[in-house]
Parts: sequence; C-alpha cells; structure tokens
Amino acid sequence: MDLLPSSFPFVIYLFINVKSGKHVIQETVPEVEFSLPLEEVAPVAVADAAMLAPEEIFLGTGKIKEESALTQEERKRSRAKKMRKFKGKEENVHGRVDNVAVGKLSLSLTHLNKESMSIFGTQLRDALKSLLPFTQSIPLTIEYLNTASLGPKKDYGTNRLVPGVLQVADGTHLILDETELQPGTLNSVGVENANLLKNLLECQKVEYDFQYFKMEMATAAQMLIFSEGKSNIMPADMVLPFQPSQVNPLQVITQETAQAWRCYLATCKSLPHSIGQELQQVLESDLVAARQTDRSLGSQDLSRLLTMARMMSVRYGEATLSLEHWQMVLELERLRKERLK
Repeated sequence: MDLLPSSFPFVIYLFINVKSGKHVIQETVPEVEFSLPLEEVAPVAVADAAMLAPEEIFLGTGKIKEESALTQEERKRSRAKKMRKFKGKEENVHGRVDNVAVGKLSLSLTHLNKESMSIFGTQLRDALKSLLPFTQSIPLTIEYLNTASLGPKKDYGTNRLVPGVLQVADGTHLILDETELQPGTLNSVGVENANLLKNLLECQKVEYDFQYFKMEMATAAQMLIFSEGKSNIMPADMVLPFQPSQVNPLQVITQETAQAWRCYLATCKSLPHSIGQELQQVLESDLVAARQTDRSLGSQDLSRLLTMARMMSVRYGEATLSLEHWQMVLELERLRKERLK
C-alpha cells in the first residue's frame, strides 16, 4: 500500500483476498500472536548533540553548532539538506498534484460486526501495532465524534497549539472502527470531526484551527476502516468484503522473525518505482479497454490501479513494474469486484 508500499492495508488485501478458501497469491503468511515489544526509538524532541556517538564528541567529527554560530554558507547547506530530506519523504509517501494526493490508498474491510471484530479485528489491530512504528485507533461512534478534538486548535489564553487526534507523524497508520456506530445525531462538533476525517481520507490534509483563520497542513497517514457495510463517513479508496474461510490458532513468532517483517515493510516503503516505456503502452491499452467496458470507472479508479501496481512491484522488491505483476493486479481487482456483488 504512502507500504511493502507506503500503505500497509494493501498487504492485508493481498493476503486475505481468498477464493474458495485459497489465497489468490500462493504464499504462506506466518500465523502469529502479536504480543511483541517494539524496539526503543529516539524521542522526537531531542537535541542533535544528544544523538552523537561518544567517539564523535571526543574526536570533534560530530560537532554541533548553534544556529547563531553558523556562517551564511553553512545555513544554506543546512536548509538545502532539510529540503532534500523533506522532498524525499513526501515522494516516498505520495506525490501531490494541486489538491490531489497521488499514491494514497485507504482500505475499508466490510462485513464486520461486533462479534467478528472481537476476533479478527483485534488480531489485525495487534498485528499492525506490533509491526508498524506508529498506529492510532479511533472508535467511530456518535458520542466520540460529538466530543472528540480531532483537529489541532490554537489556545490564545496559553498561547499554545492544543494537539488534536489527527495531528500525527507522517506514516502513522490510523485504524477506524465503525462497527459500533449506531443511529444518532451529530452536533456541530461531530459534523466538523466527520469533515476532518473525510478531508484526511481524500486529500491527506489536516485542518488547523487558529480561531481567526484555518490552515490545512499536508500529512501522510495510512487508513484502515472496519465497518459492517460501505461507509458514508469514510469513503475509502478500496472496499473489500471480509470473508475469512477459517480461524487458525495463533502461534508465537520469534523476535528475529518480527524484526525481519518490520525491515521488509520499511524497505518496501523506501524503494523507488518506475514503469518502462513498452509497459506504459500496455497499461494505457488496458485502462482504455477497462473504461470502455465499465463507463462508471473514473480517474480515481484508474489512479488506484496504478497505485496498486506500484505496490505490487515493491512488494516483490522490484523497482520496475513487470507485465506479470500488472496482470496480478488486474486479477485481484476482478476478484474484488466479484466479491462486492
């Protein structure tokens, strides 16, 4: 899935898209009991000097200067380095064309209820929390939407920005649970929160409220929605009915295996990707044919197929899309549509 690719839900889609009790892509996935501690990471708010190794401090090779002590040339290099780092990070997550976030992919698993969520939903949540650096669970209930502070707001009394639930680090995986949503009425706060969630889902932006004006900030959050049916609040890029064939007993995996999965996911997110000239013509012909067959297909659907193709390639560690992987994407999409009928 910006996962494997930048959107981890796609790996879930690949592994649970089954037909007649068999996986479409014949690979085995270890059954695990996700109760693994994550490695310690450096805190966000830490001085650069605190991150130096002892030998760097002793030899002076890692000397940190205060901003005021930097020369004009050093300031230029520092700003350029930060811009390159930021630009690369954005490209790895998704690109942006005007107000459109290119490469995002949110997944909605439907046909889930309170009973099935207690089994499968809990396992999926634990899996994500154990394998990904940042995860956040959000219960989508009327009461929560009417009372929660999802967007950041400026408090002029304390002259501080009060953080909101959606003010998360890039790459955070949001898990939204709609299975407990009951009929009710949203107040003004609830309507605003619903719009904030929809804007994050569609545009990958979070609105900051400064009381006298509002400002949208770009973000890169991966989103997985659990629901009984197609969501009106969270219209995901991909909807997949969840149809497990069986419940397998959980098995404990080693710390080395868990670390290998984490490294795999992180590596896939950082891989570059391209499409060869010859295959571009094949993709163009296939997309035109699909549009002629189904007139309801729009630009977002075609963009989603290209995103899935990129994710399929990096899933196998390949930087260039192959014809085989493109055909696998088309087959997965066909099976998904059959399941939606």
